[in-house]
Amino acid sequence: MFRRVQQQEPILSSSIMTRRLITERPETDVAQAIHNLLHHGISGMPVIDGIGKYLGVFSEKCCLRVLQRVSHLLGSPEDREPVAGQFMQGDVIALTPEHDVYDAIRILLSQNISGAPVVARNKEFLGIFSEKTSMSVLINGAMYGLPTTTVGHFLNADRGRLIDEQTTLLEVARIFYETPYRRLAVMRGNRVVGQISRRDVLRSSRILQAILQHQLATKDANPDDDELHDVIRGHSELPSTSVSAVMDQHAKTVNEETDLLSIAGIFLSTPYRRLPVLRGDKIVGQISRRDVLRAAMQMVEPEEVSASQVLYLSAIRSREESSVV
Repeated sequence: MFRRVQQQEPILSSSIMTRRLITERPETDVAQAIHNLLHHGISGMPVIDGIGKYLGVFSEKCCLRVLQRVSHLLGSPEDREPVAGQFMQGDVIALTPEHDVYDAIRILLSQNISGAPVVARNKEFLGIFSEKTSMSVLINGAMYGLPTTTVGHFLNADRGRLIDEQTTLLEVARIFYETPYRRLAVMRGNRVVGQISRRDVLRSSRILQAILQHQLATKDANPDDDELHDVIRGHSELPSTSVSAVMDQHAKTVNEETDLLSIAGIFLSTPYRRLPVLRGDKIVGQISRRDVLRAAMQMVEPEEVSASQVLYLSAIRSREESSVV
């Protein structure tokens, strides 16, 4: 059973925001900005001008927009594309429907993942347990002192998140571009055999790699590879190749006085995973879904955790192969 922790004052964004930020400039070429995202292992960067004024956000979604534009210009044949089975992550952290929901949230936080597939003992896919669901569980638990329960009551069974091993890279990119999903489960029949994230697509894309290779090389380079030449031509035909052309100028923002519940409400009602914190027109911090989850987690305390609530991580293997932690 979990009980509510009494708060003397509301939790404000200023107390949970991250202050050390990696930012981007509007004139940066998108290929370099994509490289920066991948290099730092982040899903988005605030864009600021020369005097620190906040302009928008450059995110993985913006990268996918670039990929969609360039792939359309190139008209790449499908037989050149890698398929999901070639670039998926095979070692996947999974949950079972019997997992305690609060322990499942701890797993997401400790493993730094935005969601995990929920599978039966025979590895059959049942659904997804996500950050958004976790946030709803924690906020309700903190506000109303709800008792703990199992993941099976909260899984999302949306099968739009599922692809097979032969799904092409550009098809995966299209799904990510058109939906709020950050991860897709790769299926073999009814069983999960892997997972692909937005970042996996960006890392695997020959198009973006080729553009970046060109942009970081001298402008007078004359590539011998016909495919690379086509990629460079496609890049040059874009209306603009600067971050300012593809950044999200309408991303939701908050100020330093926005309270935790209001922030959670924004995250629950929008696809955003990070919110810039502004003071006037200057950015002073950033809040992620994970920041909210950690803060909400501190507002609930387990009164008692039984031995049956100690859970394990399964990397989509049989129980005999999985270690118990």
